[in-house]
Amino acid sequence: MLRRLETSLVIAISLIVMIVNLLPFLRRLVTTPPDRVFLGTQFYTLDFNIYLGHFKEGAEGVFKIHDKHTSEPHDGFLLRREYWLWGFLTGYLLKLPPWAIYHSARITAGLILLAIIYILIRRVFSRPTQRLTAFVLATLVAGFPKYTLDPATGKKSLDLFLNWFLEFDPASRFATLFHYLVGAILLLGFILLFTKLASKRITPKSLNWKLEIGTWCLTGVLAGLTHPSTLATIYLIIP
Repeated sequence: MLRRLETSLVIAISLIVMIVNLLPFLRRLVTTPPDRVFLGTQFYTLDFNIYLGHFKEGAEGVFKIHDKHTSEPHDGFLLRREYWLWGFLTGYLLKLPPWAIYHSARITAGLILLAIIYILIRRVFSRPTQRLTAFVLATLVAGFPKYTLDPATGKKSLDLFLNWFLEFDPASRFATLFHYLVGAILLLGFILLFTKLASKRITPKSLNWKLEIGTWCLTGVLAGLTHPSTLATIYLIIP
């Protein structure tokens, strides 16, 4: 009974975080003037169009990704495969429109990241109250909300104490950049695999030891290809 309650609370907290993260998008969607067109972005329109272009390449079934914001001819590249793969699965196979591909990617990756954060927390803490407290604090890593006064307008607005720590701000950018989310998922997956391997004795006669170590190494490589700074974090963890 207690385990089911803990799981329900974790799911509820995760959904609240994602709903809060979607509020800026929903607000812009509702308040867009009738003579304007809302593009569906949440932050940085120029970056959004580039990432959306990567999704569209996958949705169109084009294997290589091209920069459609340049007039110079080029052959395309094989990076950003996470964008291509999600675009292929949701756009090419499921026929979702580009804006739905973008938002389904960030919502799905955001929920997966929250789930793997909780799995890692379960490895560290044994008591449900400790795990729930740690999970809530993880979602508030950028600090608790506060009201700040804008000197230009004289109006108060909601801000965070660590407003420079944007990537894990649940109210804005936590689930915005798909490759950041995938990189974080792979990083935590790398840590989970590392703790699993470090907790048992592995010998050449151990079952599946090659597969386990190979998966661990592959996770680190994929993390570096997805988000290079994640690989730098991994290099700091290994020693």
